[in-house]
Amino acid sequence: LAAILWLAAMGMALWTLVGILEKKIITWNT
Repeated sequence: LAAILWLAAMGMALWTLVGILEKKIITWNT
């Protein structure tokens, strides 16, 4: 159970990082 929660937390962190990177790339391109 703890491992599943840890993996879920890591997944959410990765998605938030990807979102921030995408926003930065979009602002750089425009």
